[in-house]
Amino acid sequence: MFRKLELPELVIHTQKEYINLSLVLVTNQKLCWHYRQKIQQKIASNPQFLDSHGCAKEIGELLNEMINNQHWRRSQDSRDIIKSIGNY
Repeated sequence: MFRKLELPELVIHTQKEYINLSLVLVTNQKLCWHYRQKIQQKIASNPQFLDSHGCAKEIGELLNEMINNQHWRRSQDSRDIIKSIGNY
């Protein structure tokens, strides 16, 4: 969500990062208020990820791309196997 809202500094990857960010926001009310306002402003602009139909379409396109890429890889692997068998 924070990536889509263009707030990468709020994206966390580990439990330690989550705890550290939480402590910073709890102890720094000015910073917490700043991010609260930024999030509210960005959500008010109706970002695409809040549009369920648009989001579903985007996910569908990504899934199709993944499936097509996986199919291509399998086809390529099959051709490589056939080539290697022919070399024996």
